[in-house]
Amino acid sequence: MHMRKEDMIRLHALLFQMRRTFEATKIAVEPGMFDAYDKLGVTPVSLHRDRRAHQMAIFLLGEALSKAAVEGVGSQADLKNALHFIQQPRRELL
Repeated sequence: MHMRKEDMIRLHALLFQMRRTFEATKIAVEPGMFDAYDKLGVTPVSLHRDRRAHQMAIFLLGEALSKAAVEGVGSQADLKNALHFIQQPRRELL
């Protein structure tokens, strides 16, 4: 399946928001968990970057988030904080 660049940027933004949620709720606590993504230097607002750059960013971010979910949930995660965080209006998350 071929995604348009616009759709890929939306997916990238969603995954980036998940990263912020994971960090705020301490689900992602391992140092350097997002280093590969950060080194790439492509964020959802990097509109000038091509589709392949966003595709790589999505892959790296998705990989780190899945690892964080497996390792963080149920061990060091503050689930009460997570529920409170999820209930906040979206504008406060950005």
